[in-house]
Amino acid sequence: MALEKEITLPHKGPFREEVSWLRCIFGLRNILPTEPLSLQCLSVLPTLPGFTIKDMILIALDVEAPLSKQTGHLDLSKNFQVGLSTFDTRLLPSIVLATAESYIQQTANALQTYNFCGGAENYCAKASRRFLFGESEMLLPDQIKANLNATIAKDRNIVLVVYGGHQDLLLLKDINMDILPVCIIDIQKASQSVLQLSRRLSLEELVTTLSCPFKYLHIAGNDANFTLRAMLLLVVKDSQHDAALNGLSQTQLSVLQAIAQSTTLNSATWLDKPDEENWKRAQQARFTTTEEERQEKNRKKKIRKLARGR
Repeated sequence: MALEKEITLPHKGPFREEVSWLRCIFGLRNILPTEPLSLQCLSVLPTLPGFTIKDMILIALDVEAPLSKQTGHLDLSKNFQVGLSTFDTRLLPSIVLATAESYIQQTANALQTYNFCGGAENYCAKASRRFLFGESEMLLPDQIKANLNATIAKDRNIVLVVYGGHQDLLLLKDINMDILPVCIIDIQKASQSVLQLSRRLSLEELVTTLSCPFKYLHIAGNDANFTLRAMLLLVVKDSQHDAALNGLSQTQLSVLQAIAQSTTLNSATWLDKPDEENWKRAQQARFTTTEEERQEKNRKKKIRKLARGR
């Protein structure tokens, strides 16, 4: 598909090429006047039949692990989490044509999210309790590469999505991960251009600004999922600059927004997952005895003692 060159709107700070990449992937026409090599590579990739959106998988990666001051590498010897969330654009045609009931379920399931954790048992248990989109999987540091490889398609064009991304990319380097994305999009940088910001926002600030539902940040799988949601909402926001969108494109953008703002999970909502403090109170209630229970326990203990003395 040939790219049409249009003058972009004014913005604060440097225009980020990530925005041009997102516009190219999702079929928006407001392209940066100059075409870097990475954008040329994107432009020649096939689109979905009948759509302006590229046929590819977008993969968000998030890593929660300390950085060693001595080595400059991630310290995976103690506690760590690796989160992965994927969005396959091939899902869009069926979602666009879905019935009302099926539409809700398909938009809810469009993002596939994983959380891998390792380290102390209580650390992994806490991460599992807070992971919103399934079950966390415990593993050892030398198992990270195999688990990531098992979730990433090798026969598709891939775009890697990060937020900030320093530690995420460092992990891929440290484990010699041979993923070859068409490009790497930093949503933190892209948001600065799209939202006309004079500074970079934290992930929490961005999802709040975009009216994206969220809960339990700093759990790697959750952060990866919310990074993809923020990306989709930035595309919708950026589309307001494109006066040439047709009806089908508007429908596609509505689907992207529905995916980003869905809170459905297995016929419920992940927003209803108990807060950490509520969970702690529930656990304490299981093992805390009332005064009446203590008195009854002591009474039975005295009865057993008297019975033994007879």
